[in-house]
Amino acid sequence: FNESSGNTVHDDKGLLTGTVNNPGWLLEESLKWKTIGDITITGNSGTAWNPVRQEIYALNNEEIIILNIINNEVRRRTYDKQCPVRLNLGSNYVSQDGNNLYVYEVFNLWNEPQTFMTAKLDLNTFQWTPLGKEELPMPLFHHCSFINPINNQLMLFGGFGNALYNGSYYTLDEDGNWDNIWENYNGDKVYPRYFASAGVDYKNGDIYIYGGMGNESGEQIVGRHYYYDLHRINPE
Repeated sequence: FNESSGNTVHDDKGLLTGTVNNPGWLLEESLKWKTIGDITITGNSGTAWNPVRQEIYALNNEEIIILNIINNEVRRRTYDKQCPVRLNLGSNYVSQDGNNLYVYEVFNLWNEPQTFMTAKLDLNTFQWTPLGKEELPMPLFHHCSFINPINNQLMLFGGFGNALYNGSYYTLDEDGNWDNIWENYNGDKVYPRYFASAGVDYKNGDIYIYGGMGNESGEQIVGRHYYYDLHRINPE
């Protein structure tokens, strides 16, 4: 039914056809948010979505909170040893099989030597494995991230830091090492920007980047342009 309130029911021509006692209108649930619970987590943290397990995660350096959206069950798990990456932005992604969660910080903002920048959390044992200590040339605040459909590796594009807009593409391998790829590629130039959106068409193997703010030079001093362009990238 198209009704969202009341007790009357109409057909597709708008004619009254009947009444309903004690209705629970599904349309009303589709239009308005409904609170199912709340969680609290302290300090710098991140959130993640696991489509394989149908779970939402909130995590910091000491613990992870898990919300299962099938049964609305909430679990809280404290790590045996805290996360080896000192979380700042809390950037992360879940592996394709849903068994591991990776956290990464692209830049050592604390300037601390021997600091891990990437780590892996086993979602079955909740044990952390430290990975790489490598950082990128600049912070990438508000970068977009996606999984390369060719090799299932994390890829980053865009971002802002050190008065610069990023126009490079970076990929992260399983050992936590960064690589700058696609320095020279065919087709249209996607200008340096941040606040862009990205998505992947896994069926056809294409990556999409939309919008953002930046400029052709990548230097903040030149000014900022609002982009509304849509780019399709073939990673092969």
